[in-house]
Amino acid sequence: MRKYQEQRDDARGMTTELCLLLAVAVVGTIVVSAVAIAVVATAAPYGYLSSVTNIKMPAQHWRDLFFQRLIQAGIGTFLLVVGTAVYKTWQLSEGGGRSVANSMGGARVHAGATDPSHVKVLNVVEELAIATSMRAPPVYVLEEEPGINAFAAGFEAKDAVIGVTRGAIDKLKRHQLQGVIAHEFSHIANGDMRLNIRLLGILAGIQAITFVARFLLRLGMPASDAKSSGKHPLGMILALLFGIVIWPIGQIGAAFAMLIHMAVNRQREFLADASAVQFTRDPQGLCEALAVLLDDEAGSRVQGPSAQLASHMFFASGGGAWERLFETHPSLEERIRRLDPKLATAGLV
Repeated sequence: MRKYQEQRDDARGMTTELCLLLAVAVVGTIVVSAVAIAVVATAAPYGYLSSVTNIKMPAQHWRDLFFQRLIQAGIGTFLLVVGTAVYKTWQLSEGGGRSVANSMGGARVHAGATDPSHVKVLNVVEELAIATSMRAPPVYVLEEEPGINAFAAGFEAKDAVIGVTRGAIDKLKRHQLQGVIAHEFSHIANGDMRLNIRLLGILAGIQAITFVARFLLRLGMPASDAKSSGKHPLGMILALLFGIVIWPIGQIGAAFAMLIHMAVNRQREFLADASAVQFTRDPQGLCEALAVLLDDEAGSRVQGPSAQLASHMFFASGGGAWERLFETHPSLEERIRRLDPKLATAGLV
């Protein structure tokens, strides 16, 4: 089990490095946006006044005005990004795991269930709760989903739930299903749900810069005569300039944040796999589950209306080409190779 402990340490270390990189990207985006706004706010009005009055502003006055605008723009951009991030984090954490499970069409499985498949899932969850010294989270089954998948949802361990698709219950043997559910227990134990929600909040904060830029571009574009007659020409020009300048900055910042978020998500999947093996003491069960998933016709697809938004929570990518393109999860082959190279070379992949 030493190898899996090393894998856990590596994944945690990579997560820390990526989060630091994300912090640098956020600060850099705010600083560059503030500088760009300050340049436009200083130069554009002066250029307009100079063209009208032929009066040139002294260089010292230029510098003083620029730094004044820079401080104002920095504070405004910081408040925009942080305020949006805090609000989005609060919004995503509201309702807990139960609301997520319900939105995906999950049905709660209660103690005393008579369906053999439901009993099997409940028993596996209770066994893993004992093995991990955690309380057994509520279990939801996605009865209409033939794909092999599972998820853990909730901001805190106390409101976490575990969901399992009907395909995973029917197509996986008990020890394979145990490996999958142990993977989800790891997400709860390692606080991955809380981390992911916070990262999504930060991403939304950076994207707010782009939203503001789009608003300014629309504000600066001439519409019908009736709508644009009340707009001041200088105001329209300034709105266009601000929008044109900060739109690419917001786009680039959001792209970097998205890439880092996906990289963090992949590392947490590796961490969850290694932790699952330590919980179950059986790498073969999880490896076999991944191998079954590779060969299954339905794969890991989840077709519910909220599956796209919750794809990062799943055991494997919950959609089709879109998720694979952006790689929210590592490849199944790589996960098997990391868990047990011998099983990988023996024909599982």
